[in-house]
Amino acid sequence: MIKRAIFAALAVLTVVVVAIIAFRVPTVTVGVAINDRAALSASEGAMLSVIQSYVTWYNDQKRPLRLKLEIATYRDDPNEALEFLASKGVAAVVGFPLSLEAAFAVPVAERLRIPVLSPAASSSTFSGKEDWFFRVVEDSQGEGVQIGRFLSAIGASKVAVYRSPYNDAYVNQLVNDMEENSSVRVGGISSYPGGANDLSGDAILVVAEPSRTYWIIQDILLHWPPVPVVLARWSQGSDFKTLLAVPGGYFFFSSTYDPSEIPDDPFTTFLVAERDLDLGLFARHGAAAMAYLTDVLEENPKARGEALRSALSRPREVLAPGWKFNVDRFGDASANLKFFRLKDGTVSEVEP
Repeated sequence: MIKRAIFAALAVLTVVVVAIIAFRVPTVTVGVAINDRAALSASEGAMLSVIQSYVTWYNDQKRPLRLKLEIATYRDDPNEALEFLASKGVAAVVGFPLSLEAAFAVPVAERLRIPVLSPAASSSTFSGKEDWFFRVVEDSQGEGVQIGRFLSAIGASKVAVYRSPYNDAYVNQLVNDMEENSSVRVGGISSYPGGANDLSGDAILVVAEPSRTYWIIQDILLHWPPVPVVLARWSQGSDFKTLLAVPGGYFFFSSTYDPSEIPDDPFTTFLVAERDLDLGLFARHGAAAMAYLTDVLEENPKARGEALRSALSRPREVLAPGWKFNVDRFGDASANLKFFRLKDGTVSEVEP
């Protein structure tokens, strides 16, 4: 009888201790903003799914805080979504992976004094500014310099550009950054679909979302003589397996990791075991944004407003799923960009 009483008391004490610990661990609410426009919903939906999985995984770890998500959708203009998330008391907002979205979000974040972390908005127009906008992807200047150097190295002097009709903030800036930082010149720009009668060049640059890139590559295979084809990083926004499956696909692209491989870090291992999910750039970088944010919040879970913006602005190295990057005092990311070739369904690294 005495032993039973002791065991019962220990059990009650254990429950009380666990409850006290759980109570003492602060909960931080993070907002996620999603564009529900049909043309963008697939990639951003994958980003959201990975962020939700990241929160589940993170909360199962012995960490100094717990995460909670608030989700808001919008249609191009993020003002209403950000104001809704602000009313819910979120510490920061993750979202706006396209530069066109970020261009709208930046002044709203400034007005509401809420840090915004973008997984993939890379226009260099956002670089070097002490604002409330942060990101985990290299800017278009770094990408443009690399593309220009690669094209010059393979003897290309004039490039034809196939582009998406969306996301001018990124497309135009990438092309400008490439021309300003290399000897390569543009021999015409054409939105797809819409014809390519005004295009000429000894290489082709494709700047489009993944689904459109898939069809552009096939159009090039049908109507162009064999010339080098380079894909902008936007093509990796959603599942790269789609591009691996293009019949006769042969092209080059830049990335900080091989997008055809699944990394073996703890979170991705958890993610792959949990679900069959698109692991494109928006998804991977969505997890990277959460890693960046939690790295900062673990230092001070109570940081909000200017205190959190200041903490995010301290230079640091962040471990992301399959790669690492550095963030400077402006919230701009840098990493080791590599160049890859896809041929016969196989990805291999090449020297730019």
